[in-house]
Amino acid sequence: MISTYHPDETVVGKKKGRDLVKPVAVLDYNNTMGGVDLKDQKLSACLLERKRCVKWYMKIFKRLLNVSVLNAFILLTESISRRGKPELLHRSFREQLADSLVARHRRSSPQVNPGIDMEDLRLRRDLVHVPELTTGRGNRMNCRICARNGKDKKVHLKCATCDEAMCPGDCWRVWHSLQQLPGRDIKSRKGRRRH
Repeated sequence: MISTYHPDETVVGKKKGRDLVKPVAVLDYNNTMGGVDLKDQKLSACLLERKRCVKWYMKIFKRLLNVSVLNAFILLTESISRRGKPELLHRSFREQLADSLVARHRRSSPQVNPGIDMEDLRLRRDLVHVPELTTGRGNRMNCRICARNGKDKKVHLKCATCDEAMCPGDCWRVWHSLQQLPGRDIKSRKGRRRH
């Protein structure tokens, strides 16, 4: 046994009622190995590293990241219990962590003046045109470009800045780049004319 922490001493232990001489490193390992098993058990519910990841260094990075999040949760749990506050679940901690990271690093969508003409808004390059995904079957909307071309195509994507639904890819590009849109003008649900 090689260890950088333990001395090269041995101890006498028991195995099946018989005396057995073993290194101190083995005794210490046997006493603390449950912590590694417990860590693996807690991480098995939320694995970041998957078999899909081919690159070995990405697997190591994801594993270290996952262990770091678990360690942060354990430290927070200890702190909470010492102060007598209610217990926090591991899943809730991860959700709060993800929400706080997204909130901190998300670029906020610009506040648009409602009096701005839609034609000016959709072509403006100084604004960030943020794609927004809606979920649920009832939240699908007609793609504005497809509707102009006489197609009835329902989509979940809309530009949060322009407040218009459109297909990802070509329709998105056409809406935000072409001065003259293809197809015919249509009336929107809101009663204003679209260009």
